[in-house]
Amino acid sequence: MKKKILLIACIGALAAIFLLPFVQSSMGKTDFIREVLAKNDGFATEGSGTTGGAAAVEDNIFRVTNRQEFIAALGNRKNTAPRILMICGTIDFDTDADGKHLTKEDYMAEGYDFQQYLDAHAPHSTAPKSLKEEQEEKRKQSQKNQAKNIMVHVPANTSIIGIEDAKLKGVDLVLDADNIIIRNIMFESPYDDFPSWDPNDGPEGNWNSQYDSITIRGGTHIWIDHCHFEDGTQPTETYFHREYEHRDGLVDITNQADDITMSYNVFERHNKAILIGNSDAKTADDGKLNVTLHHNYFHNLVQRAPRVRFGKVHVYN
Repeated sequence: MKKKILLIACIGALAAIFLLPFVQSSMGKTDFIREVLAKNDGFATEGSGTTGGAAAVEDNIFRVTNRQEFIAALGNRKNTAPRILMICGTIDFDTDADGKHLTKEDYMAEGYDFQQYLDAHAPHSTAPKSLKEEQEEKRKQSQKNQAKNIMVHVPANTSIIGIEDAKLKGVDLVLDADNIIIRNIMFESPYDDFPSWDPNDGPEGNWNSQYDSITIRGGTHIWIDHCHFEDGTQPTETYFHREYEHRDGLVDITNQADDITMSYNVFERHNKAILIGNSDAKTADDGKLNVTLHHNYFHNLVQRAPRVRFGKVHVYN
């Protein structure tokens, strides 16, 4: 019992270290939200360095409390004027314009029937090929409906900073631009309502899901600092003797993304944590995917801490 109590105490202490209450520091809130990555702090300091939205004018500093405010504050993804989003409280991205929580049924395409999908894809199924194709197409459309709501592109020169118990729930932040800072935020990984069955994935087939908490897809000069990544508490089902996998990665870095620093983050209670490079065939990634991981805490993960292809990855604690 003493060992168990000591372990819990240690984990709690680590969580306190990795999620610092920045706004209570002596530098003050204004200085804190404009803080940039210090020189020589990993690959994200290469070239022009990483400053995010530090140069934002007052009109481009936003206090954000819900999904609609978050989307509005980011604005057009082609607008590269520096901006700072101050995240307050929990923001659920499975919500509509009125703040109503959206469920699987809300995203479901007309004609999609999960039982028919299972019947058509079951091993040794005798269902007609047309049913399999129809239900797969309906599943894809349902997944696209959810993606429109939870996949959010972050424009260049943006800082997203947690200031008051900040939590982003069910979002997939897509970073395909330059110069972005994300700090002091709890991420609850997105929950794909419509996983796909691949009978050729492994000897027994597997369910596969979309969405990561953060998808760095070609983005450059990215700093992710003092964030906490984990799963929610939704139940997991089993079909065809395989886990019905609702969650993909926590942070994926792909498509020639480059010059990235991830520092003082917590990654826990998840299967696939960090993927750097997503295909052996993407030879254009060679010479890119330069990533620094330092002072991160990995706890109760299954794999990818990290998994790397092509990249040059600097890891230390």
